Amino acid sequence: LGLQINFVGTEFSGLLAQVASRRFDVGSSSITTTDARRRTVGFTNGYDFGYFSLVVPRGSPITGFDKLAAGQRIGVVQGTVQEAYVIDTLKLEPVKFPDYNTVYASLKTGQLDAWVAPSQQASGTVQPGDPAEIIENTFSLDNFVAWAVATDNQPLIDAL
Repeated sequence: LGLQINFVGTEFSGLLAQVASRRFDVGSSSITTTDARRRTVGFTNGYDFGYFSLVVPRGSPITGFDKLAAGQRIGVVQGTVQEAYVIDTLKLEPVKFPDYNTVYASLKTGQLDAWVAPSQQASGTVQPGDPAEIIENTFSLDNFVAWAVATDNQPLIDAL
């Protein structure tokens, strides 16, 4: 295919549109496949199950997803399936952030009560000694995690 690898950082909320318009050849950000996203981009075969982690400050009274409630400051990255999960499934209003670094920094500094994160992102971000911990994981039913590619770029989808 003659491609060269060049990694570029961008906010998640605009990533799929940038892949669809071919600004980027591939989108990689623990992207959970959904029917709505499949209308915008194509996906490779899945490389992981889509599941979420609940990250809270150490010693938090929040002990699981079932303990999240109105009035708590629950962080998510804007445009993610975690945002949809908090709004549509938990029926709560999250605090939206442009990227994972910002939401985690806000949790660590006490500005949030919890972070609903992609499990891969949470396990790679939360380090021993951090003032936060992963307390629960839950599956994103019927979806998996894959790389996003423009729908008309089947050779690249096949190669990945």
